[in-house]
Amino acid sequence: MKKLSLVFTGFLLASCGPQLVSPTESSGDNEPADGEEFVTVGVSVSQSEAGVFQLTNATDFKMILDGCASGLTYSDISSTNSNIDVYKFDQNCLVKLTEFTSGGITYVPKSGSGFGSWADGDIATFIDTTDQVSGVEIKVVVDNQLDNPVSGTESIAYSFSQIQAGADRAVASSVVGQSQALSVSGQDAPNFTIAGVELVGMTANGAGEFRLDLECNVALGDSNTTCDGLALSAIEYKLVADTFTVER
Repeated sequence: MKKLSLVFTGFLLASCGPQLVSPTESSGDNEPADGEEFVTVGVSVSQSEAGVFQLTNATDFKMILDGCASGLTYSDISSTNSNIDVYKFDQNCLVKLTEFTSGGITYVPKSGSGFGSWADGDIATFIDTTDQVSGVEIKVVVDNQLDNPVSGTESIAYSFSQIQAGADRAVASSVVGQSQALSVSGQDAPNFTIAGVELVGMTANGAGEFRLDLECNVALGDSNTTCDGLALSAIEYKLVADTFTVER
């Protein structure tokens, strides 16, 4: 009987599948060539729906695309084109807002207060780029981020809002507080005199058992059940070691 040897090689598997290519334009309303699996996604930066902050929509913005599993990146997404082309089914892609302009002021992420995950609902603080210490600050929210994986039906949206500070106003302490009386109280020592001490026994552990004769220094009250207001039934005693040294 002849033996049949089978040898498998891996280079054929490695060559399967088309190689992804980038769009002809880095961003914008470009039309991918036939056969390229690109989808067009809208991009916007707008005023918060609250509307009460008297802001206008961003007149300019800059974004980048990175993190994509395919390796696709954009570094110059701007307001001049409202769409970008990305691979359908690509994973881990994030479109990140790096700056925007509103009311003639350009805002950039404030140091230490930028976006963390860039996911839907993530919040960051942007600040006037001309004064990044005490300049005007604006809250920016990620309203919509790319799906993971990219579905082709989503859009990229950021919104911003600003809370304008009002005039300072003194608040009376009577409005925010209520006075309360403070006291520190205790209980006087029982008004007894120890008239006698007698050893009456010893426990199995070697602890002495004593009988104490106590005399109330005032007349007993409440039918002889209290001594100077202290109920006789509440009296307890504890034997402690004498650690005091008497100097002679």
